[in-house]
Amino acid sequence: MTDILFISVSTPAVRQIVDYARRMMKDREDVRFHIYYLCGENAGTKINIGKLKADIRSSDFQVVDLMGADGRVVGAITSDLTMSGAQRIVISRLGPVGHRLGGFDTEKSLMNAADAKNVELFSEYFRRCNQGDIANAMNLILRQYFGMSFLPEPVPFSSDGDIRILEPSSVRSFRDLNEYKKECGWIEGRSTVALLYNGNNYPSDTSDALTQVIDS
Repeated sequence: MTDILFISVSTPAVRQIVDYARRMMKDREDVRFHIYYLCGENAGTKINIGKLKADIRSSDFQVVDLMGADGRVVGAITSDLTMSGAQRIVISRLGPVGHRLGGFDTEKSLMNAADAKNVELFSEYFRRCNQGDIANAMNLILRQYFGMSFLPEPVPFSSDGDIRILEPSSVRSFRDLNEYKKECGWIEGRSTVALLYNGNNYPSDTSDALTQVIDS
């Protein structure tokens, strides 16, 4: 049995991991997920700290995202995380809890370039959190470190570049204005409004808000 612990403050990440876990556990009896959403300043009053600590101790792989989490939760579980021997990736490291993946262990100052690269790639998928990104991140780790070769290989992570033009209704991006005009049409003389928008969806998915601004 492989126990996977996923702790996060990110709404889209939790949404995607829940879907991923449901699909995997539908066909597999040797994988178990423990998912915790640390929402808001009062998360400490909404989750079972004792169960969380037990899940930390029994887990084989941990994804830990505590940026901005309830300090009571962070304080309660820090020692359990540091004492755990599980493989672990930490999003936005907070305090003494660090990465531990293969031969890469930031707590013990162990370096392995390949493992460090996988940590960074997982983090890139996690922070962007477009549709399918969490599945790609999980498949990357579970295939390479837990022998789950039945999982599909992750789609290579690709950046759209520093600046792109996004067409919100189709969520298509374009390299420049000429490409956008050619594909989407353009009415000369009409007033144009450009919104400067960060496409990463961490910790909240802002695409709905962007669409509402445009529709209004």
